[in-house]
Amino acid sequence: MGTFTIKEVQDNEVDVCADVIRRSFATVAHEIGITRENYPNDDGMFMKSEALAEERQGGSLMFALHWKNDIVGFIAVYREGDGAWGLGHLSVLPEYRHLGFGNALLDFAKEKIKQSHGYRIKITIIEENKVLKSWYERYGFEHIRVESYPDLPFTVGYMELNLNM
Repeated sequence: MGTFTIKEVQDNEVDVCADVIRRSFATVAHEIGITRENYPNDDGMFMKSEALAEERQGGSLMFALHWKNDIVGFIAVYREGDGAWGLGHLSVLPEYRHLGFGNALLDFAKEKIKQSHGYRIKITIIEENKVLKSWYERYGFEHIRVESYPDLPFTVGYMELNLNM
């Protein structure tokens, strides 16, 4: 795998990070049939740089995984209150998957949350993405519930990881 670093996203890296998110989420979106017509939101495979910059300005902590002078992974964390933190946009470019970068990003976020006295991480996933769901379960996340929303072309899975274990 080689040496990589995970660093806080700088202003001039937001566009690259938005592209990493789009390219990473596109593989699943294509698999389950998400299109601009059935999912008119500006996240996932349609992430706009402006939307990501707004999240950052709103207090999300964002980190990029750098490997061989390129940003190949991304993760954001945000405080939800009562010791709970949300985790979002965990992304690794398809050509760099299965090298441990996703685990490294998740471990990094987990440590940042612990340092901030967080004790629980919450995530939402596309429930139909069984590979991702099982990856999070192997990491220790528990499946909490599934919700269907009329404006979404997929069901939303809610998962949590208790850090006090």
